Amino acid sequence: MNAHQFAFLCCLTWITLACGGPAAPAASDAKSAEVAPAGDGAVAGDSTAVDALDASDAHAPDAAADPFGPAHCDPLQPLTCAFPFPSSHYLQADASTKTGVRVVFPPGALPKSSADAPVDGKPWSRLDGFSVTPSLLVQFADLDVSAMADQKTIDKSVAKDAQTVWLEVDGAGKVLRRIPHWVEADRRPNTADGKIDPATRITFLRPGVILNYGTRYVVALRKLKDSKGQAIARSPAFEALATGKTAGTSLAARQARFDGILQILQTEGIAKDEVTLAWDFSTYSSDAIHGPVLQMRDKALAALGPKGAELTFKTFAAKKDGGTDDPHIAHTLRGTFKAPNFMKEVVLAGSEATKDAVKCFRWNLDANGQLQQNGWRDAELWIRVPKSAMDGTPHDYLQYGHGLNGSGNETYAGWVGPNANSRKFIYIANSMIGMSNEDGAIIVSILLDMSRFPCLPERVAAGLVEHLVLARTMKLHGGAALSQALSAHLGKAVTIADTGKVFWSGNSQGGIYGQTVTALSQDITRAHVGQPGLSYHLLLERSIDFDDFAAVLSGIYPNRNDYVLLLSVVQMLWDHVDPMTHVRHLEAEPFANTPKHQALAVVHPGDFQVDAVTMEIAARSGYFKILPVYGKPVPLVPESPYPVAGSGLVSYDFGNSWFIQGNLPPGQEDGLECGDPNLPHADGPCLGKALCDPKGTFKLCKLKDPHDRAHGLKSHNDQMRHFFDTGEIKDFCGGDGCKPE
Repeated sequence: MNAHQFAFLCCLTWITLACGGPAAPAASDAKSAEVAPAGDGAVAGDSTAVDALDASDAHAPDAAADPFGPAHCDPLQPLTCAFPFPSSHYLQADASTKTGVRVVFPPGALPKSSADAPVDGKPWSRLDGFSVTPSLLVQFADLDVSAMADQKTIDKSVAKDAQTVWLEVDGAGKVLRRIPHWVEADRRPNTADGKIDPATRITFLRPGVILNYGTRYVVALRKLKDSKGQAIARSPAFEALATGKTAGTSLAARQARFDGILQILQTEGIAKDEVTLAWDFSTYSSDAIHGPVLQMRDKALAALGPKGAELTFKTFAAKKDGGTDDPHIAHTLRGTFKAPNFMKEVVLAGSEATKDAVKCFRWNLDANGQLQQNGWRDAELWIRVPKSAMDGTPHDYLQYGHGLNGSGNETYAGWVGPNANSRKFIYIANSMIGMSNEDGAIIVSILLDMSRFPCLPERVAAGLVEHLVLARTMKLHGGAALSQALSAHLGKAVTIADTGKVFWSGNSQGGIYGQTVTALSQDITRAHVGQPGLSYHLLLERSIDFDDFAAVLSGIYPNRNDYVLLLSVVQMLWDHVDPMTHVRHLEAEPFANTPKHQALAVVHPGDFQVDAVTMEIAARSGYFKILPVYGKPVPLVPESPYPVAGSGLVSYDFGNSWFIQGNLPPGQEDGLECGDPNLPHADGPCLGKALCDPKGTFKLCKLKDPHDRAHGLKSHNDQMRHFFDTGEIKDFCGGDGCKPE
């Protein structure tokens, strides 16, 4: 979806909102949101299961006189209902799950829209814990974060005297490690007049690593002060828990748990009296988060059998929509392939019989919560055959992953032909349904009512699997199918030979989800992922691409705290498909019956659309190595010398500095830091909206985004080809870093 199309959709959103706001979910939608049992996709290596909560921790109605408020809110931070988040306050004991607990958001815990529509918490109860890259949300009036770890000093967060402490503990309460993280004050307006009110501003604790599955975490903030240097007082609820004065209140059921938390902190040298706030939470199992997608993958590939999917070719043009011929491409085949369908259509608003019905697609689950095939779907297909393949020379298949709300027609880009022709690739592509140009109306309907959010990750899961179906099909008989189709089209015998190898190359959204596709694939073992990231809720507010979405969401959820909470809450369902739950399964812990994979990740300093900080989280977790001349120090991650075998992170520098901008997109006037040695001077290239002159004064100039600029570079494409052939990441930039400009 291009910018003009999305602008139209945003207008449509506002029109709908002005005409009465989001409609209540239809009955069929409510039915589709019932709890789905955990899937069957567990892998070896899950961490120790979390403690099961006592049955007394389940939320019961409070007495009207209870000083700590309604049970659906957590009184530890009374300014916002569900803070701190995530918290074991929203876990209930459940022996049927792998971790022994289940997420439960009771009515009223999640925000309402401006049209008074609450977010339905039922879909989240399929999970047995919280996200493995959660942003911890806390709220203290006028909190001074200046001495806390920031994005450049993450190593400070694991120091003994750190003000913020994030501990991984085992089932017996033994501390296993301190979790590196950074602290970030919300930099977005939180008042109706577009200003920031320090009294109600949110503070984020961002994870520096990906957490383990099925594991308990204890968090503490100590010796907190405000901007005037005054000590910040505990909330009444935490004071009662810390001093053991909860008898006769709703907090009494939590007392033993908090006694244990404070004892764990004491073993780390953290005295009870210095703790301003502490709590715990636990993460979901691999079984719960990956089970449905792995079910879909295994059933889809089994349904294909040894013949693969049926391919139907409709056109054979070498050019796009009447455009000019590509001198490197012999034929572009457009058509469809038969993909197993595991979705069912659900009416969100309107009537099935009317043209104005708003629909989405949900997993087709049986009564036992197992995915079932619901026929077959005609999925769009693009294949670009270079002239170098027309003489029968064997070529590899390069499966392309498109950008945000795009489609496979991105393979018409000008850099595709030369790369295919000179490096012996046949490009194949389909659309990542769920976040493709087919999904604009569904995305708008989700923005209108976040109870509909499950529509997005569930359909993306189907998109992931359709990519696996296409890869398997081309590996099985792609050459024969192309030879037959082109011979019939040209009226003469044509032989298209393949090597039987399929590689992945995706950019932006295709770089993000390319990590997930590759981790799930039994056929693709090496991938190039350009401008990648992970953990969408952390990426979104750092991207200029989110500005339009943010404008819509802030109109529907005008309370900034509600809006931020929802981004973290929906991430838990997004985790089914988000690469942050899959990167560990590329190489370190492959899924069962799945080979090891390697990925070459390419990022750019000052990328305005996808911030590389999330890939640095994956590197700090041990899943990517950072290659030399990355361009900045990455706390707690040393550079690995060339060549590297396996997955690695390479920087191509087009002149921008590395932005340390918090939860704002680059290009804001305060998004750059004067004095940064990587920042061009005023007399140098104008590569940012705000630059500093030699005296440290900001100078405004035209924005220039390095995103998507490496595709046509010889060094980049030679590095990718070498990686596909050998599994080795080698320097093709002359030893001083890849700096095309």
